[in-house]
Amino acid sequence: MKKVTFILLILFSFETFGQGVIFNEMSIDSIINKAKNENKYVFLLYGINQCGYARKSYNELMTDSTISDYMNENFINVILADSFNEREFIALLAIMDAPRYFFISPDGEIVMMRSNYHRPKKVKRYGERVLKGRIIRPNLFMYTGKMYGKNRATLSMLTHTMNAYLKLRRHGFALTDGTTHSGLVLSRSEFDYINNEINKSFEYGEYPTNKFINELNLVYNVDN
Repeated sequence: MKKVTFILLILFSFETFGQGVIFNEMSIDSIINKAKNENKYVFLLYGINQCGYARKSYNELMTDSTISDYMNENFINVILADSFNEREFIALLAIMDAPRYFFISPDGEIVMMRSNYHRPKKVKRYGERVLKGRIIRPNLFMYTGKMYGKNRATLSMLTHTMNAYLKLRRHGFALTDGTTHSGLVLSRSEFDYINNEINKSFEYGEYPTNKFINELNLVYNVDN
């Protein structure tokens, strides 16, 4: 009996050893709150509910034990909870392709964003550069108009847009397919904060912010 127990323990240790990156399934606002509460950077893999290459990247990251210790120790690794949250993310940041790799700071700033498929070791190198404060320009070749898709201003623009949206989301507002809202009651400080973040976003570019504002379609009721 003792020999059988010993063998089972060995098998169990081999089964659990070598796990890959551990992902949490979360909504956008939960991701930002968790990062702030734990004072930790976030690695977000976007697109697993709609893209085969994103699913491939997800499966590889979850089973690659050579990068798991580093990623699990230094980042909150997340995927969006479901297809609803992915549609919400698409509407907010005007995302047009997947997979997409995001790194977000503890204070909610998008500090890196890369598109196209990348192998696990390259994802780890991106994470290493983020923690060293070295930001890679976003490779957003699909953006046009007044959005500057090849420099760090893009990341700042998207961060301010996201800040405004997350404030609205606390009141039950969500960007979904064709959903409209009216009569949303905000405090004066909330109203001023949202307008300030949107105006800051406009300083960098207009394309996704205009998309966000167009889909907003609500009437502010400000509670003085």
